Amino acid sequence: MVIPYSLKSEYGGVRFFIVSRFFRLYPAYWFSVLIAVITSMLFYQVQPEIKVVLLNTTMLQSVFGIPNLFGVYWMLIIELLFYGLCVFIFIFGLLKNRTSNFIIAVSFLILAVAISWLRWCLDRKIPVAVPLALSLMFLVHCGGRQLLKRIYTHEIFVSGGRYVSHYRYQPSAF
Repeated sequence: MVIPYSLKSEYGGVRFFIVSRFFRLYPAYWFSVLIAVITSMLFYQVQPEIKVVLLNTTMLQSVFGIPNLFGVYWMLIIELLFYGLCVFIFIFGLLKNRTSNFIIAVSFLILAVAISWLRWCLDRKIPVAVPLALSLMFLVHCGGRQLLKRIYTHEIFVSGGRYVSHYRYQPSAF
């Protein structure tokens, strides 16, 4: 993942990270907001309210209960939360600690399961995607990518609780 490489003390630390994330995300995002406004006006004859457009330019619209101009914008607040959490654990010197990141990933997964259970019991719409996505982001960050790659390529099989790594998927010529 990019986070450990761009969040280093020798590269300017938190300040450089925030500036680089800003310029990586916001210009393209603002362009997509402009496209969303133009598309809604041209094809749907709907002019979004100025408040909706302005809050959508911040990526924080969901925090204020404002609808997303494009449906895919819902994930961006989770990405901002992930970046904020990475800065927080970087300040405490734990960003490169795989064990800490794994504990954070599992904690968010447990939180997602608990929220799912509450959602089911209370029959209320409670956002499960936030802790679930954060769990996956931290899992990949702590080295889960290699594990997922091994599982995907059939390199790992668990048989009777034993680790077996003798078979590797070979695509057929057909």
